[in-house]
Amino acid sequence: MEATTECAADPRGPRGHVELIDGWLWSDGPQQCFHGVMTDLLTTGLRGAAPPALRVRRQMTVVIDEHHAPEPDVMVVRAAAVRGADQTHFLVRDVLLAVEVVSPLSEARDRDTKPRKYAAAGIPHFWRVEMAGADDHPVV
Repeated sequence: MEATTECAADPRGPRGHVELIDGWLWSDGPQQCFHGVMTDLLTTGLRGAAPPALRVRRQMTVVIDEHHAPEPDVMVVRAAAVRGADQTHFLVRDVLLAVEVVSPLSEARDRDTKPRKYAAAGIPHFWRVEMAGADDHPVV
């Protein structure tokens, strides 16, 4: 699968998605093209590789507790936890992999806060994807 550098306007508008971390609401604003391309590639690749007992979802809330409801860029959840098209969140116990694509506005949360929160909540796997090197290639 080849990444493209084309990028459309973010349909979520300037506010972006909102997450609850440590009781605070965080909004990252518009995302860079790298973020969208990596999120698309990871979602597509994981969906193609996931067994029937698992589902891949992107940018949905994970309820950890009353003070923590982050929104991983991509996640792998148990298929039994998928309830329907109107579903807005998953419980942390159903998340097996959380993926964060690092953005300039969320760098500290993606590198430090979220990995610690996910691990403490019992999510067994975490991937962080960043741009690296002179050619800004993705690194997991």
